[in-house]
Amino acid sequence: MDDVVARASAEASRVEVEGREGFSARGASTARALLRRASERAADAREPSNGVDGGRVAMKSGASSPRYSRADVEAVEATLRTDHENAMTLTRERAEAAEREVASLTARCQELESARKSARSALAEMASQNAKLVTAFATKKDELKALRESAVASTAQPETKAQISELREALANARAETRAARETEAIRRRELDATRAELDDLRLKSRSDASSALKTQLASVMKELEREREAFASQKESWRQERAKLIRLAADPRMPEPRHTAKGPSPPKAPSSSSSSPKASSSTPPKGRRMPSRSPNKRITPPKPPKASPSPARQRTPSRTSPSPFKKKLRELREQAEAFKVRGNKAFHAKTYDMALQAYADALAVSFVDDPFRAVLHANKAAALQAMGKYCDAVMECCISRTFDDTYIRALQRRADAYLSMGDWPMAMKDLEELLPHMGEDCALKLREAKRKVQNGCTSCEHYSVLGVSSRATKVDVTKAYKSLALKFHPDKAPSDAVRPASEAIFKRVAEAYATLKDASARASYDASLAASRLRRTHSMP
Repeated sequence: MDDVVARASAEASRVEVEGREGFSARGASTARALLRRASERAADAREPSNGVDGGRVAMKSGASSPRYSRADVEAVEATLRTDHENAMTLTRERAEAAEREVASLTARCQELESARKSARSALAEMASQNAKLVTAFATKKDELKALRESAVASTAQPETKAQISELREALANARAETRAARETEAIRRRELDATRAELDDLRLKSRSDASSALKTQLASVMKELEREREAFASQKESWRQERAKLIRLAADPRMPEPRHTAKGPSPPKAPSSSSSSPKASSSTPPKGRRMPSRSPNKRITPPKPPKASPSPARQRTPSRTSPSPFKKKLRELREQAEAFKVRGNKAFHAKTYDMALQAYADALAVSFVDDPFRAVLHANKAAALQAMGKYCDAVMECCISRTFDDTYIRALQRRADAYLSMGDWPMAMKDLEELLPHMGEDCALKLREAKRKVQNGCTSCEHYSVLGVSSRATKVDVTKAYKSLALKFHPDKAPSDAVRPASEAIFKRVAEAYATLKDASARASYDASLAASRLRRTHSMP
């Protein structure tokens, strides 16, 4: 840095000297030019204009030294002053430039010095880290050497060699067993796949055989039932005729005489024989099922009257000692549906709602005869649909459940929950008012909230919940959901007339939701209103 400053000072001195020399040279040249001009003027003045005067003037002027005028001297001084000022200005500018260069060089030298210091510190740190690495490498090398020596020493012992050989043999045996187990597992898997395929074929065959056998059995049972109905109709007609005859005999005042003469010396037997037919009709169950062995006529009169003899229709009536195949089949179908229901409940508690929904659908597909149980299955299916976010389907399932059993409270409760999830506050309020006498405080809280919403004017549903899509769904997703729900809940496709009003209401809600969400501007305003309502709820929370 001192060398640089010295060079800059020498450059400034050189510039100053050069300025002075240039100033002196310009002054000298200017002075020479002025002197030359003055000499020329003097020579012009010494030229003779006339003879005598000119000679005297010439002699006088040749005898004295040349004289300069004051103007010439002032001009020379002014020129010299101007040149001096210019030279000083140039010198000053060069000195300032030299100072600026010295300052920049000084700053650069400082930067270089700081960089040199940081480089030295970095080199020192690298040297220390290198020394640490060298030390660690030497330590690890010593440890590796010690391990090798210990390994060599251990392998040199015969016991260790025997253990190592045993371990190697055990490892080879284990690998062989593993390969054998894998091969066996592959074979078993192939056998299992083949067995499953055979079972599927057998199931299909058994289902077809069972269906054909069931159809045959049902046909025979229906024929038998028809015969029983015909026998019961004929017996009913005979009972009606006998009852009319007894009424006529009761209205006739001469009734004891012919009965006494007809029945013999025992007069009380006539009323007992006349009352045998009503008792038989009251004790005989409907649908042609009769018990001739337990007829009250046999208990009253040991001799069997001719009228009490079994008719041909009665002789064809099957015995009640063994259950009919039709009843047995119905019981089996009910048990099968119950098994599907249990499977669906397990899947629902495991939160595999699609499997639970399929199990409930399979249970409903079974042809059993039990309306309350069908109501339970539809309500369970509604619970699975509600857990999956399909609130419209849940509402429809609850409505179908109430067509089978309108006293089933659980279906009404789940429909109210589905309405609350959809934001259909008027319908939810209606169901909650019906539920209030049967439920507790939770139902009362929900009812108060629904009433408050209805009073505040919340009559439209939450469109995303109605269509079963998220708020980030695209227009394609919204259109797809709308088409699916519109085809499912069109009033013309209602399962029955009892659920047609519910189908119309759901179809109307779906159409309103699609009309709002298909338009970009309407959807943006709807999203903004949802965000504002959430913000109000957040600020209103304590």
